[in-house]
Amino acid sequence: MSALKIPAKNRALIEMLAMIAVITVILLLAIFLIRSLRCPPSCSGDNLTGQDFRNKTLDGVNFSDATLNGVDFTGASLQNADFANADLSGAILVGTNLINSDLSEADLIGANLTEANLSDATLRNTNMSGADLTNAILTSVDFTQGVTLTAVILDKATLIGANLAGAKLGGAQLEEANLNGANLTGASLDGANLTGATLQGAILEQANLLGATLDNASLRGAKLVEANLSGVSLINSTASGADMQNADLTGATMVDTRMGGTNLTNAILDRVNSQASRLAGADLRRALMRDAKLDVFVGLFDTPFPTVLDGADLTEASLAGSYLAGATLSGANLAQASFSERGYTPVIWADSRSIAGEEITLRANLSGANLANANLQSANLADADLSSADLTQANLRYAILRNTVMDLANLQQADLRSANLRGASLVGTDLSGARLVGGDFSETKFVTTVISNTVFVSAEPIEFPAETTYQDFLSTIYSLDCQNGTFLLAADGALKESRFNLGANLGRSYYNNRLWEDAVLYICVADLYKSTVATEFPQTNLAGVDFSFADFRAANLVDAILSQVIQVEGQEYTLNADLSSISFDEFTDWPPGYTPPASAKRIIIESNP
Repeated sequence: MSALKIPAKNRALIEMLAMIAVITVILLLAIFLIRSLRCPPSCSGDNLTGQDFRNKTLDGVNFSDATLNGVDFTGASLQNADFANADLSGAILVGTNLINSDLSEADLIGANLTEANLSDATLRNTNMSGADLTNAILTSVDFTQGVTLTAVILDKATLIGANLAGAKLGGAQLEEANLNGANLTGASLDGANLTGATLQGAILEQANLLGATLDNASLRGAKLVEANLSGVSLINSTASGADMQNADLTGATMVDTRMGGTNLTNAILDRVNSQASRLAGADLRRALMRDAKLDVFVGLFDTPFPTVLDGADLTEASLAGSYLAGATLSGANLAQASFSERGYTPVIWADSRSIAGEEITLRANLSGANLANANLQSANLADADLSSADLTQANLRYAILRNTVMDLANLQQADLRSANLRGASLVGTDLSGARLVGGDFSETKFVTTVISNTVFVSAEPIEFPAETTYQDFLSTIYSLDCQNGTFLLAADGALKESRFNLGANLGRSYYNNRLWEDAVLYICVADLYKSTVATEFPQTNLAGVDFSFADFRAANLVDAILSQVIQVEGQEYTLNADLSSISFDEFTDWPPGYTPPASAKRIIIESNP
């Protein structure tokens, strides 16, 4: 078989094409060799997708405008490197040294920067969305120049002194991150997870932390002025000495939160749920704590630990509708505080509940608290501890103070009209100038109580017109600040007394008795039935007061007024204090010429042989 003959013309063409191919290969090899010699240190604009630079020393290398998708820089040293406008999306930079590197305009979407060191790196218009910076070091980094941090992971990252003012970190993961001294002014951290993070001395003024998790976090000395902390979780966190003036903590969860000495002036804490939080000495002046729940936390061995506000300043604060049964406010300043507002339920000061199968009563501890000028009208303070509290000029009208301990309290010029203090203890209490008319003080202890200008009887009786209707009667009674008193009834030309209690007497039986038809006068008086009265009553009007079955041992009534002549429809009527069935002893001092009623019982003190 003869060999294939190629025409000379075609052979020349083939040889030329082969030569071109060889030259092309040589050129490509040359370009590769040249680039290999050039990159690094200059890789600007190069496409290095998928390249392996693990553990390489690439300090100062120029990667600007380079395509570095998926490049592996694990353990590499890239100090002072230039990544301006580079595409590092999906790149692996684990443990990389990026100190002082330039990442301006760089794309780091989804990059892995775990344990990388970016201290003093330049981040200008850098996109770090979805990047993983777990354990990364970002000391003194400035994030304020258009850095995108959406869904970034910064768990255990070191951001000491970093500038994150205005940063968009909504939903970011910052568990156990170190943000001490960082500037987060105006930053958006809504929904961020800051569990275990340290933010000591950090600046978070006007920051948005709506719904963020700050459990086990440290905010000691942090500045959170006007920050939005609505709905945050602060379980077992510390914010002692933090500045939270005008901050909004509406609906925050605070369990074992330590905020001693924190400045919460003008802060909003409406609907806060606190259990065993410690706010001793906190500044809560003018704070809004409406519908707040200050409760106990049941710990080991079923021990209830209260929310502590001892020594806190709550001047002019509003606590309307709050649950305070689980709080201690010993020595707290509640001067001019408000406990009732339209639209809010009464404050709960005491509560019974079952703990470990045992029924216990939780009581607010207000011993030594300053409640001067406080508005406690209609407040339910039953069973509370108000010993040594300052209630000067406090409004306690219609307040429920049953079984309340008020020993050594200062109630000078307090308004206790129609208050219910049944069973309360007023040992050593100062009632100078206080108004007790219409109040229920039955079974109350008046032992060494200071009585001076104290008002037990209304100055002027209330007149009823002739032919009073039941509706007129009800309208008059409800318009008075007087739930206890004495009616003078005119029937068959004679006058007689009828004791009255608003809660007990208004009803069908009272209506059926029709005594209201004969009412001509109503004298508002305090009710001291079965009370213990071991005190002095200097020049005190007690005419009409019900002392029946009271204990007058060691009482001093020398200057007390026990009867009073009043004019009723042109007749004189003597209104007497009711001392029927009282007990007294040799130390009881009566007004000159006064003889106790026959029903009174003298207690003989037997001397030891």
